[in-house]
Amino acid sequence: MSATRDAVEGAVGGPLEARARRAVIADVRAWLAWQESLATWRRQRSEVRTSAGAPAAAFVALYARGELRGCVGAVEGGAKERLARAFLSALLDTRFGGVRASDRRDLVAEVTYLRAPRFVDSDELSRELELGTHGIGLWRDRGGPVFLLPNVARDSRLDREGMVEALHRKAGPQPGSLFLFESEGIVVRRSPGLEDDPTPRDAAAAWLASLVRPHGAVRFAIDARTGAVIDVGTMHHARAAAVLQALAQHGGHRAAVARGRARMAVEIRRALEGVVVDGWPTAVAEVAGTLAHALRAGVAVRAEAVAYAAEHAGVIAQAPWHAGQVIAALGGDAPTPLWEACLRDLERQSWAPWTVLGMRARGEPAARAERAVRGLVAAVRASAPYEGAIILTNAAEVAVTALTIEALLAYPDIDGARAAILRARSFVSRQQLLASTIPAAFIGGEAETTGAFVATPASSLLRGDVTAHALLASERATF
Repeated sequence: MSATRDAVEGAVGGPLEARARRAVIADVRAWLAWQESLATWRRQRSEVRTSAGAPAAAFVALYARGELRGCVGAVEGGAKERLARAFLSALLDTRFGGVRASDRRDLVAEVTYLRAPRFVDSDELSRELELGTHGIGLWRDRGGPVFLLPNVARDSRLDREGMVEALHRKAGPQPGSLFLFESEGIVVRRSPGLEDDPTPRDAAAAWLASLVRPHGAVRFAIDARTGAVIDVGTMHHARAAAVLQALAQHGGHRAAVARGRARMAVEIRRALEGVVVDGWPTAVAEVAGTLAHALRAGVAVRAEAVAYAAEHAGVIAQAPWHAGQVIAALGGDAPTPLWEACLRDLERQSWAPWTVLGMRARGEPAARAERAVRGLVAAVRASAPYEGAIILTNAAEVAVTALTIEALLAYPDIDGARAAILRARSFVSRQQLLASTIPAAFIGGEAETTGAFVATPASSLLRGDVTAHALLASERATF
């Protein structure tokens, strides 16, 4: 079945050029000002067309303080009126509560153009739907198409099954043909803001530095949908140490690193003395992993890490993930049982990034690391959905994908490593929030979110260690 009928025919052929994006932004920003004062209406000047030259279908979603107020697509009229029709219709859309008087100054618009639509059967949809990338639609036998844009997954916290169920609820009982599509999204805020993004690495480092408080404590995470700050979380000090390690390697926020290291050294020593420290782990292997992370971050706890690993080697060896972390930090000073445990673990499963990092710390030659590195290469997805990602459960996780890149960078000359690094970096880089791409549903806005990496493609959780691992994975631009 051809995906070239009516509204689906309104898909653009590829990414919009910078000039076209700027024109759309200028139109929508003027209309955001107009809807507040009704002073001067700007006729649409932007013109977006399909690859065949037909007017492109335009969708506009309006948000106020992170809440959807209206969302409408326009498939009628010429190329210089569809965006305006979609905007005006979204202003009048009452299905989501409508735009209130108190919303007008805070409205944010998200413009979407469809791209690469294709009809699929239900099995293909289940296999190929990539949350955060794909929207889904139903071409009803009667009544025309129904769409769910890609941002619905994040807005409504839906998994694949939830997206399909939401589509059928919206479409009603009418039968039809399913289709997948990608999109070109443009977020427009009332004020120009930070449209000239800093480099992605500098933006990530600046966001991480913002997590380090004046007294040196490192915030755990921010929920960009609600604005909630999570000060302490699971494995808090290990994940905070990843933040400090990434900042130290970046080199641009020395004062924040110094504060964080000093605070962490004090809290680690207090915890080891038996003082209750908020967020400190209780399991022996997790404590060992935390000490390893701190040491890799430059915290002066090497003597403590060596002593703890020696005293508890038998217990730590039962958790190869943490044993690998200890070896990655201590190298040849790590107890032999930990190394033996990691090698045994490779017999059971092939994805072991910390073991590979431990091999590098021990100075193991590439020939001895080859089997473990090939296991990492095989785990990096070579095709859609989520090409380049590591999927351990049901989600494509940014942190473990970035950690895999770090491990592959230890032995980049082993066959397949370079290609896997490039695939994985492409996936990770797409998950970064830059000023020009922050979703309209994120109420934190630019100051609180620019530079951060989401935990998964459809997540709103911005955890410090996720962005830290992403920054560490980008450390060596060439290899």
